[in-house]
Amino acid sequence: MKTVSQSGVLAPAIIWMLASLPAVRGKTMTVKNNCPYTIWPGMYTNPHQDPGFIAVYPDHTTGWEAPPGNTVTFNVPVNWTNGRIWGRQNCNFNKRNGHGFFCDTGDCSAGLVCDQKDGDGQTPATLAEFTFGGLNNTVHWDGRMQGPFNDFYDISLVDGFNLPMRITLSEASCKSPDCSANVNDGCPPQLLVKNDTGSVVACNSDCNANLDGKSHLGNSTICCTDIYDYAPKCPSSGIPHYQYFKSKCKNTYCYAFDDYPSSNSTAVWTCASTLRSDYTITFCP
Repeated sequence: MKTVSQSGVLAPAIIWMLASLPAVRGKTMTVKNNCPYTIWPGMYTNPHQDPGFIAVYPDHTTGWEAPPGNTVTFNVPVNWTNGRIWGRQNCNFNKRNGHGFFCDTGDCSAGLVCDQKDGDGQTPATLAEFTFGGLNNTVHWDGRMQGPFNDFYDISLVDGFNLPMRITLSEASCKSPDCSANVNDGCPPQLLVKNDTGSVVACNSDCNANLDGKSHLGNSTICCTDIYDYAPKCPSSGIPHYQYFKSKCKNTYCYAFDDYPSSNSTAVWTCASTLRSDYTITFCP
């Protein structure tokens, strides 16, 4: 699901109308750290949308420390749009590392609490992405919610991988995607990301690694930009290491158009909003 970076796209008209709805009774979001080390989750709601967009925000800080076994629970609006949660590693908010960041991965520049305007997380990072209460084509709104509506959610590796992750729904009939494999093990050498001490901390995407030399110039077949920003012109077969990521974590979003065609997607998942499912994100499941 495309939020700020390269993942899939919800139609702008849908996003505008969803985010213009008043926030009503929320869902419960739980974030668990099952890793044997401390991580620092970050959370971001994309405010940079069409004119008239009114963003709604979860009832929780945008960054916190999560020691091993830590669990936090908070409310998110039922119309939360273009939201993401990820984990940061090896953070020291008193000193920047050799790359200018406080954390080895997922840094959001501002420190412990991520900037709500542009603190969407430094790539590469495994992302949990959400848009609640949406439809594929049309949203009907006359002052009250009408259905059917869907929650859209995914685990995105479009910007690379740093931590294993699972999204679990309280509604058992809805799919709970996971990326429990350590993608860093076996990561292609040209995609490896190391910290200042030489330890591997992430596996980059082909786009972020600029493998075609065009990532920042446009018309990139691996970033699906400009003339290639169209699913039929940017198939997964043109992404050098698409199969590596997909083989490690089948039910994840692995490149910009991984949800095409939608009838055969193992990238973006939906759950009927009327089911009022709650969500749990588990790091190192």
